[in-house]
Amino acid sequence: MPSTLNSLKAAPTATLLQISNTAVFFLALGVYFALAQATFLIENPAGSNGTFWPGAGFSLGLLLLIPSRQWVWVIIAVAISEFAGNLSFGA
Repeated sequence: MPSTLNSLKAAPTATLLQISNTAVFFLALGVYFALAQATFLIENPAGSNGTFWPGAGFSLGLLLLIPSRQWVWVIIAVAISEFAGNLSFGA
């Protein structure tokens, strides 16, 4: 009798684990920057302290899905996006 474990499909994260460092970097850079800009537009930057920050959730989720050897690329991309986002809004 064939095992049912062999017939199961790979988890959705299996494809994410195989993407290159460059792709991880630009994915994190682009999505985090877009979410940061959207958050600045939704919330008043002068009146709140970032109580709603979807970029943090995205970056945490990405860190949980990729191997730890690629974490440095996500952290660098988040730092650059955060810096660029603050510059664009004068923060």
